[in-house]
Amino acid sequence: MYIHLTTHSAFSLQEGLSTPADLVKAAQAGNMPALGLTDRNLLTGVIEFATACKEANIQPIIGLEIYLNDGPVNLLAISLEGWSCLCRLSSAINLRENPDAPCTLEMLAACSSDLIALTK
Repeated sequence: MYIHLTTHSAFSLQEGLSTPADLVKAAQAGNMPALGLTDRNLLTGVIEFATACKEANIQPIIGLEIYLNDGPVNLLAISLEGWSCLCRLSSAINLRENPDAPCTLEMLAACSSDLIALTK
């Protein structure tokens, strides 16, 4: 069984086209028991995603894609503490003068509890 762990929704500007609810519908049509959402630097679609997953009886996997100097890293929360870290990290990235600049390792280390990192 294949489960998408790193999907992008329309909230990842120029990287995803579907709404979080549309992604869940596609996962449901494919009989997937779980689905991950890892929009770039933002958690904006997570509430819509989690709500749609609950209605479709699909396990939501909440994540965030960030960019380091070496490229993208997808971070998946494994607990409420991990979700909290994703929130803090997303906020820190987007409150910088240049939100598109790569995330520093120091910033990631400060917000890394209960996260799984996936690289390409």
